[in-house]
Order: sequence, then C-alpha cells, then structure tokens
Amino acid sequence: QSRRYAEGSGDRFPIHTDDNFAKNVGLPGVIMHGMCTLALSASVLFQKVSGDDWSKLASVSCKFSHIVLPGDTLTVQARSEGDAWAFRTVTSAGNVAIREGRLALR
Repeated sequence: QSRRYAEGSGDRFPIHTDDNFAKNVGLPGVIMHGMCTLALSASVLFQKVSGDDWSKLASVSCKFSHIVLPGDTLTVQARSEGDAWAFRTVTSAGNVAIREGRLALR
C-alpha cells in the first residue's frame, strides 16, 4: 500500500518505500504516509455515515500523532457531533495514529 500510495501521490520519499533507508534514519522500517492513513480512515468512516454519497463530504481534518507500519490493523473510533464526526485512528499496537480527526458533512 505504501509504495502504491507513493506512486499515486508523487510523494516518493524513501521512508515510505525503502526499508533500508527508513532504518538508517532511525525508523523501524518503511512507514505509511500520514495522508494515506487519513484517506483510509476517513473513507471507512465516511462510507458508514453517508451511505457512500461523496457529494455529502464537506471537509476532513486531523492531527497525525504516531507512525503506522505496513501490516498494522487500524481501528477508527468515532462519535457524532451534529453534522460532523469526531474520530481517531488506533493501530493494532494501541498507538493513536490520528487524533482530533473531524469529518464534516454538508
């Protein structure tokens, strides 16, 4: 997924595609793009709350707070706030990768 996202986004920074490079800069290996993690998280939430009608999407925002490794299972935890949803994304290791997420609907 990380390599595919790198090609599609144009962000080919080697921490997302080259395991040796990532380890040489102090990471445990390749890490996922934050924006890829956000896209996956927001997409799952949006499809559940909108009936998959993308014309209802007004905005998405968040704060990135922890790295995501390829193979991590992500859990999106959300609560309704009127015309918006507050959410966070937690990795299988229990780390909060996205905090203060907000998905607003039209």
